[in-house]
Order: sequence, then structure tokens, then C-alpha cells
Amino acid sequence: MSEQKINFTKENQDRLNQLAGDALFKGTIFKGGSVGNTETNIYDLVHNCQINTLSRYHSNLKKEIAAIDDLDEWSLTDHQKRKKANLEKQKELINLLIGYKRFREQEAATRKEYLEKRAKYNELKENTKTPEDRLKELEADLATYGNMDAEPVAE
Repeated sequence: MSEQKINFTKENQDRLNQLAGDALFKGTIFKGGSVGNTETNIYDLVHNCQINTLSRYHSNLKKEIAAIDDLDEWSLTDHQKRKKANLEKQKELINLLIGYKRFREQEAATRKEYLEKRAKYNELKENTKTPEDRLKELEADLATYGNMDAEPVAE
């Protein structure tokens, strides 16, 4: 499977932290991620939302921004300008969250693949040992116990 490697940089992480912190402290509510007009906060976006849900939020934000962009610049009110700037920050935050979650999924899959290959390697390595090698290893392990052959003396 030739999947594109996701490069979630330190700068991406720093920006995500900044935007998420702002959303947390400002009590930002995100609207319209799924069926109906659901509302959620930054905690739910980070910990409870799947990538598909985040993608819906992202898509809805793009539509809202496009609707404001469709207005001519002469009829935009200050409220609409502030709303557009706020929506663009939310869209950037959601986009970074999607990248972060995909990066973490990719890391987990890579780690799982590595552990499976390492286990297979160790198994093959163990299977190629001669009985003499195994005896030497067992002798070394037994030597660490000291003299355990004698019965313990009760006091």
C-alpha cells in the first residue's frame, strides 16, 4: 500500500496548539459538523470527533466563507468581515486537527507494522539457534540464581 507520508511539522503543532488554546479560552463553539446543526467545543473536536466529522466541519466552514466572499466588498459590514476572519481561523484549526489525527493514525500503523516485523525477526532468529546456543543461554540464566539446589533451612 503506497500511502502518502504525512509530515505534521513542529510549526503545524505549534499553530494547532495556539489556535486550540484560543478556542478553549474564548469558549468557541463549532457548528454544523454532522446531521442537523450540532454544536461542539474544542475538547470534543480533539478527543471525540473522527476525521470524517472534522472533514464535514471543514467543508461547511469553506461554504460559509465562500458565501461571504460572494458578496461585493462594498456591501460587507464590519460584522461580516469579523465573522469571515473568525471562520477562517476555525477552518485552519479544523484543517490542522485533521492533519494531526491522520499523522497519529499513520504513526500508530507504522509502529504496529514495525512491532510485527520485529516479532517475526526475533522468532526467526530464535529458530536458527542451535541446541548448544540455547543450552549456553539457559546456563547463563541459571547462573544468575546462584546455588538454589540446596533445600532452604528453616530457622
